[in-house]
Formats: sequence, structure tokens, C-alpha cells
Amino acid sequence: MIFNSRKLKKFKANPRLFFKDAIKKKIFYLGSMYKKYLPKKYKAFARYTIVSAVYNVEKYLDDFFNSIINQRLDFKANIFMILVDDGSTDNSANIIKKYQKKYPKNIVYIYKENGGQASARNLGLKYMQENEYKTPWITFTDPDDFLDINYFYSIDSALQNYQDSKISFVASQLIFYYENIKVFNNDNVLKFLFGKNDIKLVNNSSLECIQLSAPSTFINYDLLVDKNIVFDESIKLCSEDANFIARIMINSLNYQSLYVDNALYFYRRRSDGSSTMGNQDAILNNKNFYINTTERAYVGILNETLRINTFVPLSIQRWFLCLYILQFIHLRKAINKSKILHILSKSEVCYFFQMWEQIFYYIQDEIILLENDIVLFDVFEKILTFLLFKPKSKYHQYVFVDKKNDKIQILYLSLNQCKVKICVDDEVIYLNAQQELFLDKKIFKYHYEIQLEDIRNKIYIKINDEYADILYEKQILKFVNFNKINVAKAAIVSAKPDGFGMRLSSMLVGLYLSKKLSFNFYFLWPKTTDLEQYNIRNHGVSLPDVSTVFKFNFIDKYLLDNGEIKENYGTEIWSKKRTVEELKNINLQEQWGWFSTEQNPSEWIYNIDKEKCLQELSFIYKNIPFSYRFRELMFLADEYLSKIGKDFIAIHIRSGDVVFSDTKNLIFHPMMEERYFPYEIAIELIKNIGLNQNVVIFGQDQQSNRKLIDFFKKYHKNEFNIFVVEKNEKCHDDNEQMFFEVNLLSKAKAVYSSKESAFSRLAMYIAGKNILISYHSILDQKIQINAIKKYGNLLKLDNIQRSMSYFFIALHYYNLKEFLKSLDYTRQAINFDVENYGYILFLIYSCLLTNNLQEAEQVICCNMDNFSVFKKILFYLCHWSNLRIREKIIELNFDNTFYGLNFLKMVVLFEKGDPMASKFLDKMLKRNKDKDFWERFYLICFLCPDVKLKLHLSYRLGYILIHSGIKIFNPFYLIDSFRNELVCYRIRINETKKILDKTMIFNDESNVLKIKNHLSYKLGALLIQTHKSRFKIGYCILLFRIVKLFCKHYYKRK
Repeated sequence: MIFNSRKLKKFKANPRLFFKDAIKKKIFYLGSMYKKYLPKKYKAFARYTIVSAVYNVEKYLDDFFNSIINQRLDFKANIFMILVDDGSTDNSANIIKKYQKKYPKNIVYIYKENGGQASARNLGLKYMQENEYKTPWITFTDPDDFLDINYFYSIDSALQNYQDSKISFVASQLIFYYENIKVFNNDNVLKFLFGKNDIKLVNNSSLECIQLSAPSTFINYDLLVDKNIVFDESIKLCSEDANFIARIMINSLNYQSLYVDNALYFYRRRSDGSSTMGNQDAILNNKNFYINTTERAYVGILNETLRINTFVPLSIQRWFLCLYILQFIHLRKAINKSKILHILSKSEVCYFFQMWEQIFYYIQDEIILLENDIVLFDVFEKILTFLLFKPKSKYHQYVFVDKKNDKIQILYLSLNQCKVKICVDDEVIYLNAQQELFLDKKIFKYHYEIQLEDIRNKIYIKINDEYADILYEKQILKFVNFNKINVAKAAIVSAKPDGFGMRLSSMLVGLYLSKKLSFNFYFLWPKTTDLEQYNIRNHGVSLPDVSTVFKFNFIDKYLLDNGEIKENYGTEIWSKKRTVEELKNINLQEQWGWFSTEQNPSEWIYNIDKEKCLQELSFIYKNIPFSYRFRELMFLADEYLSKIGKDFIAIHIRSGDVVFSDTKNLIFHPMMEERYFPYEIAIELIKNIGLNQNVVIFGQDQQSNRKLIDFFKKYHKNEFNIFVVEKNEKCHDDNEQMFFEVNLLSKAKAVYSSKESAFSRLAMYIAGKNILISYHSILDQKIQINAIKKYGNLLKLDNIQRSMSYFFIALHYYNLKEFLKSLDYTRQAINFDVENYGYILFLIYSCLLTNNLQEAEQVICCNMDNFSVFKKILFYLCHWSNLRIREKIIELNFDNTFYGLNFLKMVVLFEKGDPMASKFLDKMLKRNKDKDFWERFYLICFLCPDVKLKLHLSYRLGYILIHSGIKIFNPFYLIDSFRNELVCYRIRINETKKILDKTMIFNDESNVLKIKNHLSYKLGALLIQTHKSRFKIGYCILLFRIVKLFCKHYYKRK
């Protein structure tokens, strides 16, 4: 390490920073050296064009070209450059031509008279269109910057990984390179947007979507051309990049964007201060920065946003806030020291404030209050923003009181001098104002700190002799009592981990109950849902961020942190019917309140009228402070209603998350009956009730919806007036589409569906009346069967839908006890969907019901050799919803020729913990001593994490003890049972246990602990302990110890 005077000075001033920077430089250098030896990628997923505006950058062009030519993604095959010389007076042109001569197919040079960066870039875009460039991605790298060797490789890999997504732009990490000290620093204010070594995919309408730099962004070229987006040449100073990116965002709100952490763009901070971001004094003393930039770059975006979308999306709101913070809040002190007030007239200063007030009118209060990612935007800056630009907001009127460590901080801002006094217990403290400036505005700042230990009782604040409203810990108070002992009031908490619709229903019921019981209301908003276990993530079941759904005051008042309380389905409250008084009079020493459910209170609370209850739930819904965006979606439903007419009936075909998810394998699950609605039955229903009606189809399977419409156009032209709710282009994601649809559904005269679902129930709550009608009440089972037979071939649905329709017939014949017909249609269902494990199980079950053991055996044996398939069949067999299949297998006796059926029976017995399992294991081993048997037996332990423990000797012995009845009093029986199980365990099960211990990983330790707490496991452990006692004398007191364990277990459960 070479020391010069500057380095020595830095070392003396801050040794820690000195070594930190030295290590950083070394790591960066080593990283750069290592990357040079990584293999090149010659064939890219996409091709790229760079358009660069060049003006007097001769000293930087070699670095610029070399960083692009030496990319890990092959330059010659994949990267093209258009360099537009904006009238350079130095040697820039000759340097460019030198590289152009070497790479004539990759580099284009264009000269123009000086007109600014925006005009040069637009000329490059025009050249691309005229010469019909086919590169799908374009970027605007500045010629005084340079790129990491992996830059294009990382971008290309990200686009390849997300090729199925609709991407509008890809953002890279912007790293500052300080030329004078040769230091790289990631102090970019937007670095919080990037995950570490990660690629983030965000919706363009969300708060996470924000980008300000065009050079560090790759843009979808087709989108630019289609929407005719170019750089605004009328912006004279700063923000043309940010304006350009914002226009891309507002024209692609239904798109997504990528943030690639490993793609590093090095922005050069020039030593002479001539870079765009470096020449601060020249910018702050230029009138255009305040007037032209605000008018053209910011108000222009606001006007264009409202013209295209009629609302300002969250992403654009945050974009405005970010630019305001960077250009005015961060530079506030520098602005006050500048000479700008001598340059701007009073009317111009007034115009500047008017423009920003117009912008902030469309920025939600919560966006400002919750902005904690951008540095140096603290409480003072937030209150200042409300004070200067949101005069109608209540937040600038509050006194902010905050508790930090052992101190209480008090802050109040005003544009007028006030008489502010703080009353601490019996002491009165008068505050003097500190003056702050922002252009010509004087801000009076009242700030005070007091030690918490100095407050015995309470604090209140008076402003001009009036009690002030205090904002403390998310509450608006007239005084803060620090000595008060808070007695917890009982609460109703909505904590369901379900999807969006179920959560909203649970919250409505929770708010209703809190009013009825005089309890507090709170809610949780977990980021994940329980629906992922059924693999329904990609089929219209998604979850919005809580801040996008509700206004800040609602979140502030009711939202609990997810760590404060666990998720809960709320089944306890409606598990039995109670009166309101019974719900109120819970023992608060043992129970703090109730978890909310989505079930209608009139169904499980005595003396609650259903009609009146629905009206109250509707009233609650209409008074929830939804965010501005979600209010817009409500109006969108009204707009759609005006197109189709006020009176309509809805056909709610809820089948998408059944047909296209793992739920279809759970054939006896209630969800199948509640949700599945065959399209053939929809035809029969419409023909019965749809004449002279407006009929609106709600369904997740858009392809099948269109085929339903085609059917009516072909076979019943002009007889029915049918509409289909398709993806609304004004809805930016599944959350918004769902909210729009449920509000539209609530406006129907009647909703025909299979049975009540979360979606239809929420629509009913919104409507305030019972509008749900099950098609089962109109069409009996035989009519439904005939409808599927009649229309199945005419509809031409895809194979999955057809298989579900045939299986629907099979279930109906099963319910009608016509088992042979049920078996026949199950076979037909499997022909259309061979990978449905539920159908395979139902086929086996139908064969057992019809005594067709040969076919059942054949089906099992066909699948046994494919271990991945057989594992899934066993998994679904052991699901709680398939109990009737397991009971049928146990009920029947199979002779030794039926190896597959006997194996299945052994599995069911082991899952149940039945002592007969050991005999079946012996029976199977006598016939199968090959390796395949043990591998199949090994699959049993994959059914669920607790099965391995159910095979354990302790559990099995305990199970025998519980089911031995009067024989429990016979020690010889117990000793004999113990010996038999011990032989089985040691000789048979232990062989498999060796394999399992090496390879088995338990993902759900809570289930394992639950099994160990089972009475069976504890009794078995007690029996083992007794058997190990000297001379077996432990059996003499065994009965006493069993009774003691029973009592202990009983009281613990109670």
C-alpha cells in the first residue's frame, strides 16, 4: 500500500474508514480480475442496441468502448451501438470512427448540430426505426460511464429466466465511480430496490416499481415504438431521464419490470464536476430547474397520467415523492444558500409552490408517512412536506411525540409563530421557535426532548392556549399518560392465512362482532396464504400488499404485526352456537378474545337475523377506508354495470383453482363439491333461467368461457344476451381483477353457483342481501348427468375440463349407488387426465365397491413400479378426505395373489397405527424378499412427517394398549404383545429404519412433536420402560401408572 499525503491525512482523521475503503478497493479489483476468466456467452437470449449521445468526452471513450466490447456476452453477435455526436468540438468523432472501422457491423456513427442530449437520443431512435432494427431491447449508456464485464450477461440471463412475463424495462444497479479519488461506492439512493445477488420482478403499478435513470435501464423497444415514447426535448435542465422512464411506466401499468442486482452500471463522477449530477451549484442557481423542469418534467407527467388512466398509480406517486426528496429535500440547505431568490420573481416562486401542491394533491398521505427507504427523509421532512404542499392534510396540524430509548421527543412545525407550551405533570415549559427556510417560506420549528424518568404522570401540549392533537404510537390523543397501566380490552382478531377474498370476509365479520360485543378489532395480514399447499398460486389466487388496499389511518388503527400473534382460521368461535352474551363473557384471565371467522354470524349466534346481519355487513364494507386505487376499482364495476344494464343475473363458474391445481386430486374434499361447476351444466342452467335476462359469466378459465359463448352463438343465436367478464385492461394484477369482479358480482339480482365460496360470500356481504342460489337446487343429479352427456362433445373443452366433467358424472352415479356406471365414467375421466392421482384412487375404490378386484390389482401394480407416481398415490390415499377409501380397503380381505391390494392395506394399517400392520408386514415378506419391497415400504414414510414415528415401537405398543380393552388387566397378554412387536420392530422395521435415518428429512417438526405428545406414544414408552424393569416387576404397578398417565393427559387437554 503506497501512502501519499492525502492518504496519510485520511488515515489520521478516520483510520476505520481508511481501512474499510482500502479493503473495498481490493475486493473490487480481485472481483474484476476473476470475472475476466469467466466463460463467454456467444448466443444470447435477446439482442441489444445502445444509443449514446456524445458530446466532448474524448478522454472517456476508450474506457466506454472497452467495457462494452469486452463484455462476457459476445459483443459482435449480440450488441449494436448507435453513437450520435451532438456537435462535439474535441477528438470524440475520430475515436468513435476508429472503433467503427474495427467493428463496422456493430457501430454506427451519426453527426448532428448541438441540440442537447434528448435530441441526440431521439435521433438515434429515429435511425433505428428507419433502418428497421430488430433488437427487442434498447439502452442509453452515457459515453463517459462504463460497464461491468458481466453487465449484459446478467441482463440477458434475467430476461431468459422471466421470458414468460410481460416486461417493460430492466433496471441495473447504478454504482458511483469518484474519479478524483478512484473509489467505487454504492451510495445510490435507490439501492434499496435491489435484492442481494437477486433478480426482483415487480408490477409497474406497485410501490416497488421506481426508476430514474435511462442509461442504467433496458427498455422494451416494441413498447417504445407502439406508444410513440421519445425523450422530451423541451425539458431544459435535469430529469429528462426520469420523465422518460415515468412515461414508460404509465403506458405499461399492466406490465412488469425486473431489477437485476448483479448488472453493475458505473456512473462516473468527474473530477472537474462536469457530470450531470456533479455540477450542483450551476443547477441550483438556474431558474429552469425550478420552473421549466417542474412544469415540463413533473406536471407534464401528472397530466399525461390522468389523461391515460384517470388516476395516479402508486408507482408514479412514489416517483414524484422520490424526485421531490432528491432534488429539494436533500438540497434544501444548498438551495437556501444559493442566489436563486434573487433570480426568481415572487410570482415564479408562488408558481413553483402551486405546481408542487397540485402534484402532492394526488399523492396519498400514507405514501409520504410510510416512506422509510429513501435516506434523510425523517419525521421533520415529512411534516415539512405536509406543511408546504398538503395544506388540507391533518398531519401537519399534529404534534409528533416519539419515544426513543429513554427520551421523549416532541416536534411541531408551523408557518406562523405560535405560543407553544408543554405541560409535564405540574410543570409548564414554553418553547422557542427555531427558524428554517425553504425558498421564501419561513418555517417555525418547535422541538423539545425530555428524559422519560422525569415524567411522573402525563404530558399535554397547548398551541395558542388550545389543546393540541398529539400523534403518539399511531394514536391521536389530547394527552399522553406515561404512568397509566393499560388494562387489555377483549378483542376480535381477523388472522386468517387464506386468500384475499376470505380475508376481507373475515375482517367484515370481525368488525361486525367487535361492534356487537363492544370489543376491540384488529387484523393480521400475513404475506403468504395457505392456498399454496394446493399449488393454486398461479391461478387467480394472489395477495396484495396491505398498504395498497387500505388507507393509512385504517392500517394504523387496526393492523397488528405478524410477529405479535399467530395466524388462525377462527373455527373456535363458530364451532358451537352461542348467544351474544356467552361470547362476551369469556374469562379474560384465560382468553383475551376471539379470532374472527368468515362465516355469517346469523348461522352460529342465536337471535341474529340473517337479513339484518347482511345489511350491517354491507354498511361496514361501504365505510371501510379503502385506498384511492381500490375505490377506483369500485367505480370501474359501476362503469361496467352501465354497459350491460342494471339488472343482470350472474353465473359464477368457480372451477379454475380446482381444475388447474392439485385440489383436483382430492376427490372427496368438500372443495370439490363447493367449487366445481361444469360448463355443460352452465348451458342447461342458462337455458332454464336466462331467457329475457342479461346473463354475466364470471369464471377463471377464460378459454372455456369463450367456448361457452361460441356454443350459444352457434346453437342459440340471438336467443340469449350473454356477457363474459374478461381481464379488464384497467386492472393491473390479479388482486385488482378479483376486487373489481367481486364488486361487480355483488350488483347481480342473483348469483348462480355450485355452493357458497369465499368469493360469492364476499359478494353477498357487499350486496347486503342473500343473492346466492345453488344450481343443485334447480337441477337434480339426473338432469346434471344428462346435461354433461348432451353438451360434452358440442362444447369442445380442453382435456382437463372434459375429464372433470366425466368424473362429475362418476361422482353423481356413486351418490346414486349406481357403482358400475360410476366405474365406467371414472375410466373415461382417466383417459382424458392420466396424471390425476385422485381418479386412480377413485377407480380402485369403485372396483372394490363392485367386487372387481382383478382390475383394482392391475391398476395398483401398473403404478407401483413408478415410485414418484406411487408416492403421490399413497400421499393422497392418506389424506383425511379419503377416509372412506381407507376404511373400504381395511374392511375387505384379499388372498395372497393380490400383492398390490395387500400392500395398500398394509400402508393404511400402518398409517392408522393398527397392530394388524405387523402381521401384514410378515405376510408381505414371505412372498417378497426382493429389494423392490423395501423401496416401496420406504415410500410409506414420505406420506407425511409423522408416519415414521407411527412406525416407532413406542407408538405401536401404546396403540395396542389403548385398543386392548379388558385384556389390559392381563400381564401375560401385554408381555406377549410386547415380544411380538419387538421381534417385528427389530427384524423387519429396523432394516428400513437404517435407510430412512440416512435419507429422510422432516419438514414439519411440529407434527413430529404432536405425535410424541399422543397418548399412544407415551403409553408405549411406559410399556417399554416397564418391560426393561428387573424381573418384570414393573408390571405389578403398571395399571396404577397407566391410570396416572391417563389423568395427566386428560387434564392437560382440558
